[in-house]
Amino acid sequence: MDSPGVFNHVCFDPKRNMLVVANSRTSAMYCLVYRPEMAAFVALAEYELAMPILSLTIGETDDSEKVPIFCVQTQSIQHYTVSVATSEASEEGMSSAETFWRSQVSSAIASAAAATFPTKTEEASASPPAPVAPALLTPEALLRSSSDTVATATSPSAPAPGPAPTVPAPAPSAPTVPAPVSSSAPSLEDGGLKLLTRTGVASTGVASASSSAAGDGALAAELAAAVKRIEEAANKKLDRALAKMQDAAAKAEKKREEAERRLIESMEKRVDKAMDRTSKRLEEVLNHAVEASSVNAARTMQAAFRTCLAESLVPAFDAAAREMMGQVAKALVTSVGMTSAVSSSSSGASMTPASSAPVHTPVPSPSPMPTTSMPMMPAPSGGPIPTPAPPAAVMPECLRSIAAQLGESLTAANFNEAFQQVLSLTDLEGVVYMCRTCEPSAAAPELSQLVLLSLLSQLNTYMQEGKMMPGTPESSAVLSWIAEGSEAVDPSDQQFSAAARSILDGLNQTLRDTLTSVPGHADYDAVRRSAMAVHLALRAL
Repeated sequence: MDSPGVFNHVCFDPKRNMLVVANSRTSAMYCLVYRPEMAAFVALAEYELAMPILSLTIGETDDSEKVPIFCVQTQSIQHYTVSVATSEASEEGMSSAETFWRSQVSSAIASAAAATFPTKTEEASASPPAPVAPALLTPEALLRSSSDTVATATSPSAPAPGPAPTVPAPAPSAPTVPAPVSSSAPSLEDGGLKLLTRTGVASTGVASASSSAAGDGALAAELAAAVKRIEEAANKKLDRALAKMQDAAAKAEKKREEAERRLIESMEKRVDKAMDRTSKRLEEVLNHAVEASSVNAARTMQAAFRTCLAESLVPAFDAAAREMMGQVAKALVTSVGMTSAVSSSSSGASMTPASSAPVHTPVPSPSPMPTTSMPMMPAPSGGPIPTPAPPAAVMPECLRSIAAQLGESLTAANFNEAFQQVLSLTDLEGVVYMCRTCEPSAAAPELSQLVLLSLLSQLNTYMQEGKMMPGTPESSAVLSWIAEGSEAVDPSDQQFSAAARSILDGLNQTLRDTLTSVPGHADYDAVRRSAMAVHLALRAL
């Protein structure tokens, strides 16, 4: 067979007693089957692959007939399957010609073994070795060539051997072609894997005779040593491969654990952020609900107080005031020279707070008068009695020209007409005076949408110009009117809905600026309640 002298790729399968050798410079692969009971190789098969083999190994399988061989080639890694049945030859049913041919093969193997492994006597003699026909590559030569020595099968000066027998040998059956398993392996159709020839299937029936017992023992010992070396090398490769696989598995496990840890941490962060957002939103909703409930409670208390005031306190106060005024009038009439003063005081009592200043008499008041302003309400008897303005509320100059008409409107409790007259003057001092004079809880619901929106707009301008002084009665009256007026805005009025939204937006911004710019504002609570009322009115629109 045509092959190099050195095989640098050797694998041995102890279960099937199969030896596989190859050389990286060629694309040929050789499979040999060894029989321990015969102490000889009984089969030899040659396969030619598409590419040279860089490395090979025999795989593990439970199939005793099919042997997997993994080959690292120049362009890919291939998986071939070799059939042991086609690599072995059965001795049953063989013809005499085939038996003769096999005996010639055995003789050639014995001659090659004698030439390859000379005895000590032959080594001592100076005679040249006997010529050996290079027809077949013997198993001993294969094992010899797999080590670090190269045996020369023939000598150029030796005479040519005799002619071989002319008995034609039966054509051996073709061995099973190893089929590549991977998708990149070349197929038979494209010429990737070609079976060139089967150089020989030799089953030697050489018996261990007494004449060759010593040579067979040495050969068996050398074969056992070679097999042991092959097994040790294969075991080392397998151990290294298993160690690499274990390292790769450990690294993969670490990566998986790290990925799980990062995923859990990211999920925990997302859950924490979602919980924070939910808690903040719930807090805002609760704050709005509490503020709305406080506003509603304040309204309920104010309504109850107004009802109590109108039903019990005002009539009692009216009767007491009338009795006191009668006593004062009698005292003044009996006094000498005080008739004119009595007449002037009685005329001043019939005037409205907007028309003239209160008359001061030398008679002391039996009890202090309340400073809070109240709406003008009709008395049960004796005609309407106007509510006096606070002492600090002095009628501005702009309202003195319409004092009579304003007094009539307030006496008749016509708040809409009174505010319309004042707002038409476009004087903020007059507007603030009206806010102090009239109670917002009673007057605001009586105003029309047009007058109410105009009042809120002018109050917004009053705050923007910085004329409102914190902690004064004017600021308290203005903020109360803003809160009550925002609640009195009708969201169903389509005619003034756009104007109402614009005015309330500006008022809301002004109140928020007041809260943020002056943290220690004296009217902080009142400004906050007014801002909440404006906000609720905007939401209703």
